[in-house]
Amino acid sequence: MKRSISYHFSSALALILWAAASIPSKASTIAWGSDFSVFPAPSLLTSTGSELDSSYSFEIGAFGLNDPLDPLSGFFVPTLANISQWQANWKVFDRSYDPTPADSGDGDPFGWNPGLFFTGVETLNALGGSESPDATPGAVFSVGEVAYLWAYNSKIIGAGTEWALVMDSNNSPTKWQFAAPTDPDTAWNLSTADTAILGSVNSSSTIALQTAPVLAAVPEASSAFLLLAAAVAGLCRRSRRPTRDSLV
Repeated sequence: MKRSISYHFSSALALILWAAASIPSKASTIAWGSDFSVFPAPSLLTSTGSELDSSYSFEIGAFGLNDPLDPLSGFFVPTLANISQWQANWKVFDRSYDPTPADSGDGDPFGWNPGLFFTGVETLNALGGSESPDATPGAVFSVGEVAYLWAYNSKIIGAGTEWALVMDSNNSPTKWQFAAPTDPDTAWNLSTADTAILGSVNSSSTIALQTAPVLAAVPEASSAFLLLAAAVAGLCRRSRRPTRDSLV
């Protein structure tokens, strides 16, 4: 009963926040989060199937240019092979988290309600930046930049760390791409995400998101190392070659 009351109270407050995103302003507003239109809401799970707890945060943002000084260098594209570089290239637009983790059932309307849903509403200002206190300082989100959702319990790669990085890559009107501050307000819902770089997204009607353990990518062996290894192997074979004296 407590879970049901908390859910409906939280979802009502979240609806008010999302409705506020449609109020005309000088800058555009982006409302984002997971689906809370149904009860129970689709699950948000760890790799072992447990519900994400209050240690998790959710960030909406984008990856910067490969070369910040060269606008033609193209944007960083996250893959499992370059996972160790994600954080260095990541630009936070807004963050959703549980500000009172000691009380997971208090229905925080501005962030992460563990076991229920997460939501956020933030302004894309006239300069293309974010008004969120959690945004990357000085970050600019250009028209057409692809938005990603990053869920994590820690950004330190190591034992116990789990992430999910997802996006909406389709061409629907709700696709996750930053627009001009003068464009209409928009809403990005996890229910429309269709691509997971890490973890899984909308794998079934009851599972919206599932994180995965973070393993550091194994760097490719350099050509110099391969040549050295081949030379060492050759010396070992030569040292084991029988001589005339050893056969006597």
